[in-house]
Amino acid sequence: MADANHKKYRTPEEVEFMKESRDPITRWKATLLAEGWIDKDRFEIMDAAAKLEAAASVRFADQASPPEIVDIMKHVYWETDNQTPASKIGRHFFH
Repeated sequence: MADANHKKYRTPEEVEFMKESRDPITRWKATLLAEGWIDKDRFEIMDAAAKLEAAASVRFADQASPPEIVDIMKHVYWETDNQTPASKIGRHFFH
């Protein structure tokens, strides 16, 4: 849950309904299974790997020093970090 105050305006039934029917990961899993792209075992392996990667990322972030003010725009846009022509005119995504 991204919103710690969700209980103030969402019923437990609504939260469960959204988890079951609108959660993008649940929907993507159902699509992949239904279309035969993966089986349940493969999904569980991928899910476990993703959770391990996320936990490692959290540990890394918790242990890292806060960024310096001068670094606030680093690693935001590949074009800027690599000084491409697009970075000079502010067109980072579309032409």
